Amino acid sequence: VGDMVYNRLDEMGTSDWNRVLLSNLTGAFWVANYAIPLMNPGAQLVFIGAYIDHLRLPRMGAYAVAKAGLQELVAVLAKENRKLKFTILRPGPVNTSFWNKVGFRMPADAKSPAQVAEALMIHVEAGSDGSLDL
Repeated sequence: VGDMVYNRLDEMGTSDWNRVLLSNLTGAFWVANYAIPLMNPGAQLVFIGAYIDHLRLPRMGAYAVAKAGLQELVAVLAKENRKLKFTILRPGPVNTSFWNKVGFRMPADAKSPAQVAEALMIHVEAGSDGSLDL
């Protein structure tokens, strides 16, 4: 899922920016880079994305940029590795402690982690790939 720093971009320090990009985008690159050579044809990698258009909010810029980059990373990985499957899961709000990092309340319709996991397993077991938007 990554990390989040709730701060204006013009007030964010380089270390916070790097932490958000490292945990949300560079980490995904590393996982793919090391996992793909070990994967059998038809195997699947799943990445946790976000609805980017929902993230274009003040103080969420670094996170929005990282998740937008993740979406493009997964698209390119899928094109470069056509014998494998890639899914970007965009769950919407999930009831986790992640909400402690933002300056607003968790939406009332937030899904439980179990609901997200169940939907993902149905997706994977059906042999689906691409986007899974919940």
